[in-house]
Amino acid sequence: MVALGNLYIWGNNQNMKKIIAVVLFFFSLHFYAQENSLKFDKKFFECENQWVALKMNDKDPTYMLGVIYFDPYKGYVFNTMNDFKIDESNIFIPTEEQNSTNIINVVSNVNLRFSTIPEAKYKELNIDKLNEIFNTIRYDENDADDLIKKGYHLNHVGASEVAIPILEKAEKINPKANGLLFELGYAYNATKQYKKTITLLHIGISKFERNNWLLYKELIFALVFEKQLDNAEETFKNGLKNVKNKTNVAESSYNIAYGYFTEKNKKKFEEWFSITSQHSNNESQYIKNLELMKKELNR
Repeated sequence: MVALGNLYIWGNNQNMKKIIAVVLFFFSLHFYAQENSLKFDKKFFECENQWVALKMNDKDPTYMLGVIYFDPYKGYVFNTMNDFKIDESNIFIPTEEQNSTNIINVVSNVNLRFSTIPEAKYKELNIDKLNEIFNTIRYDENDADDLIKKGYHLNHVGASEVAIPILEKAEKINPKANGLLFELGYAYNATKQYKKTITLLHIGISKFERNNWLLYKELIFALVFEKQLDNAEETFKNGLKNVKNKTNVAESSYNIAYGYFTEKNKKKFEEWFSITSQHSNNESQYIKNLELMKKELNR
């Protein structure tokens, strides 16, 4: 006699081995189907315009059903339509009668993991019926402003790699579009493509936006990490001269000071430490960090 949980099988050795093999095969099929019907392995922006499920919590066997889409006015949205459960036979069962009620949830938490719904399960969830009431404002994929808004939201949640092709498309449509240079420059810097930032913003500042400190800030950041500290200094001075409304100048002077720290150039480090002090108070994190760098250089 062999025990498999609460299942007992009698018989001779050969027959018993065959029966066990068959039972284990079907057991494995059952559990494979149960465990792999939903795979919660996608971030919200990876399942745009798809039907998805989201776990209520680890203890609750109920799932939220909805669609994720991008709204240029709200950002990424999880439009929740219904709840459902999965029975022992891997059947998806809506927990309530479906109607026109749906809930709009703006989502930006990259730690949430969604599962796309297998198409084979659409009929069980009456998704075709839900499609009749599903009505959203979709963004225009050929509108530079809408593309920039999408790039902004992706940059905001740390998905700059995803944002870059979207912003590059916007650049081809309208290189003068408001916010484009900053968002694309930011995305390049976030993905360590500093040479692309430098090319983009050198041209962009001279042609389109000479009076935008945010562009100087991103350009200085790229120049520092490309070891072009002389150019970073010149860009900083040009920015101070050309921009009327400057915000967080200390961040840029701090980055230049950091660049000289990495080169162990004490004289230039002290110079940019002093400039940073002029643009921030002694309690700022920039000054605290530079104090630590100064001690390191003076060892």
